[in-house]
Amino acid sequence: MGPLTGKCVLLVEDNYLLASALQDAMEQLGAEVLGPYAHVAPALVGLQQAKHVDAGLLDINLGNEQSFPVADALGQRGVPTVLLTGYDRSALPAPYRELPCLQKPVNLAAMLTALADLGIGAQAVSGDTIPTTPRHH
Repeated sequence: MGPLTGKCVLLVEDNYLLASALQDAMEQLGAEVLGPYAHVAPALVGLQQAKHVDAGLLDINLGNEQSFPVADALGQRGVPTVLLTGYDRSALPAPYRELPCLQKPVNLAAMLTALADLGIGAQAVSGDTIPTTPRHH
């Protein structure tokens, strides 16, 4: 059993390789991954159709759109959210600066710590960076 066993995490990331690597890492840690979604509209549909979501892990920039509507929808449901970005937190619009924010490339321990700080799962002990290429099964 991993630190995310029994947890459902909505994953929104438009980079296929990173999305696959994040999904693989979270599944290895026991999470059920909702997604990954590369765009806002399908992520909102997936969220609406989901019976339960424990957390959201959202890349902010999704090509020509941003994931803030998904963060808003998660917030309305009381679901904790962690943002992923290559930018500094100060570049975020004011309402989102208080959300946990991880810099890319994403460090596995930092991701698990951010989720644990939100009450999702347990803290990690590994400091591995999540690879940009998925493992092959």
